[in-house]
Amino acid sequence: MAARRVVQLIDADAEIERLEALETFRQAFRREAHALREQPELLWQQLYNRLQWADAPLSERLTPELERRISPGARPWIHRYTRLRESEALVRTLTGHNVLACSVSPDGTWIVSANADGTLVICDTLTGAERAVLTGHTHQLLACAVSPDGTWIVSASRDNTLKIWDASTGAEQRTLTGHSDIVNGCAVSPDGTWIVSASNDRTLKIWDVATGVELRTLTGHKNSVRGCAVSPDGTWIVSASAGGVLGIWDAATGAERATLTGATLYGHTDFVNACAVSPDGTWIVSASNDNTLKIWDVATGSERANFTGHTGWVNGCAVSPDGTWIASASRDRSLKIWDTVSGPEQRTLTGHTGWVADCAVSPDGTWIVSASWDDTLKIWDVATGAEQRTLTGHTGTVWGCAVSPDGTWIELMSSRVETQPPSNPSS
Repeated sequence: MAARRVVQLIDADAEIERLEALETFRQAFRREAHALREQPELLWQQLYNRLQWADAPLSERLTPELERRISPGARPWIHRYTRLRESEALVRTLTGHNVLACSVSPDGTWIVSANADGTLVICDTLTGAERAVLTGHTHQLLACAVSPDGTWIVSASRDNTLKIWDASTGAEQRTLTGHSDIVNGCAVSPDGTWIVSASNDRTLKIWDVATGVELRTLTGHKNSVRGCAVSPDGTWIVSASAGGVLGIWDAATGAERATLTGATLYGHTDFVNACAVSPDGTWIVSASNDNTLKIWDVATGSERANFTGHTGWVNGCAVSPDGTWIASASRDRSLKIWDTVSGPEQRTLTGHTGWVADCAVSPDGTWIVSASWDDTLKIWDVATGAEQRTLTGHTGTVWGCAVSPDGTWIELMSSRVETQPPSNPSS
């Protein structure tokens, strides 16, 4: 009887080991899905480059195939001698077209990206598959937003217009014209009846969704308006300006309620690129070219906190649904997560190879999506990121390398340089 129990325990341990191995393979496959969709023949190479550092016995399961592939006469293939320099929080990469902005559907099942080629792309969150490509703008897209019910999308473009699109069919519903310069940002009211836009013409405009008619123009900024956001109750709007100033506006009248310049502390010293409002509407976060984020008190207009840590312009920011953390996207190729209560940086998410232009948070707050100039979107798991150490990198032009099996050449991104075989290949 005792022997039977021992056998059962051994079998249980083996089953746990098998399930853990399958989960590790699943995660690796999901991270490489964007590459394998285009080149499925690279399955072994891509998975080996992720799994070779896994704990035994998983790593040992790779040995037989590895030996076959490095045997005399085998076809050359590239494998890495260094780990991928990306955060463990990375879940999936979605390929795009020089992505400048992104937004998540209210149910979290799809993501829309605004691209430099003038298109919007809708991708499935779970699979990463492309659902639709929306065309119609004649210039670069700089921003996009999804309606509260998820039925339509609004986009802002360098062609001086906004467009409203049917989210299910991809059909263009209407074009909003009236700005005399580039439209940098857009946001939707909580009830989905109006849109606010921010432009290089130094104004914001409020538009009726049903008719496309311009309801009012908000004037007062002395510089281009880079971004905008709407309060949770829809009664006020915040705008971010190239002059380092934020404005708070009454949504019903268009009157300016307050100007946020950091009079009590220092304020931003460069362009403010983006802003977001807390879920309870009591504070605003702003992202700037001075490499910082700031939190502002809505009631007093005073600066509450200053977050430093990025080494490049902060292009975008988003607030978690419960208001306890902020995500930021930077030109330093990273995202950071910040604690809104205590202030310190919680973690850094690395993996993009180009500037990170924007970010958004899922409706349940479990994941973040980022848009980058490296032509991809990436989805990051917030909980996993919290359990891992902060991985920093991407401060130079070379972020990773791959070495041929015989050690005679190295591939640095898309170029190859000749090299002598390393004296210790395992180092």
